[in-house]
Amino acid sequence: MNKIILRREINIDPVYMDENLEKNLLRIIKENTRNDCAEKDGYIIDVHEPCKIISNNISSATSDFIVLLEFSATTLKPKIGELHEGRVCMIFESGILIEIQNRLKTLIPLKEEWVLGFEKVTTEEGKCIELQDIVKVIITGVQYNIINRNFSSFGKLVN
Repeated sequence: MNKIILRREINIDPVYMDENLEKNLLRIIKENTRNDCAEKDGYIIDVHEPCKIISNNISSATSDFIVLLEFSATTLKPKIGELHEGRVCMIFESGILIEIQNRLKTLIPLKEEWVLGFEKVTTEEGKCIELQDIVKVIITGVQYNIINRNFSSFGKLVN
């Protein structure tokens, strides 16, 4: 995961322009970026304080404040060769699906030597992997889906 500086434009109802402006801005930007994923930056995992106002205007249509914010965020952008830890969320005949940081799903293709059981897989080394287990994976392939605005990734298990 990376900590980077991002910019986003948000609309703020005038009712939130008070002594709690900084808290309101942080709350609104967190709500607006909760499930964001962009090819350049990856998944936004968390937004950190403080937010910096770069510019602001008033909307002629709604009277909302339109604010360009700069903020620090923790992001997850998968890269080939990276090591991640994730939770086994699905086991099926094609492989194991690992969820990383509650955002990125990574498919671990099933090897011929592995034994598939009911909600578990046994590797050639005899290690049993079950649903909800926490495992380590290395990303071996990544692709960004422009339509769904998310990443697809493949990986392999690390002992």
